[in-house]
This record gives sequence, structure tokens and C-alpha cells, in this order.
Amino acid sequence: MAFGYGLNTLLTGGTLAQSSGTQPVVLTDGQPVFLRMNGALAKADRLRIHAERLWAKAAHIHALLDSQRALGRCPDPATAAKFAVLRTEHSRVRVDTPKPRGQW
Repeated sequence: MAFGYGLNTLLTGGTLAQSSGTQPVVLTDGQPVFLRMNGALAKADRLRIHAERLWAKAAHIHALLDSQRALGRCPDPATAAKFAVLRTEHSRVRVDTPKPRGQW
């Protein structure tokens, strides 16, 4: 057997056989075998996009809360609660990728 990997296929393989004789030759039937992970890759991509959108929303709300605090005003409790929900949802959806610029 022989295996390789590519961009759209997790594994590509083929069967190989060694002929017997004084000069061994490697033979193959010429039929590749593919293991495609399109469904899993698509889901990971959708989750990454969703996590990025959640992070952007939470970062925007965090900036709003910071600007209210900088002006000496008490931040709106509903906005603070929304920020907490978005941050929690982002941590659940995130696919082990680093956050875009900035920290909360």
C-alpha cells in the first residue's frame, strides 16, 4: 500500500504488489483509493466563520462597554449580559484557532 495526502483529500492510497523473480518489480492495479473528508472540512469551515462573527460582535460590544466606563457612566446591564453570552458562545464554538486581533 502507498499513501499520500492532499488539499481536498485526507488520504490517497493505492495497492502495490512486488513481483517474484530475480529482478523484483512493483506492480499496481492503477486504481487510486480516496478518503475524502468534505463534510468534516465544510463543518469546520462553517464553525470557524461563525466563531469569527461571534468574536467580532463581542469585540464591538466590549468597545461600547469600555467607552461607557471611560466616560464615567455605568454600562448598561443588558449590554454587559449580551457580551457575556457572546463570549461564552464563542468559546464553545471556537475551533482551536487563535482569536483575531485584540483581547477581551
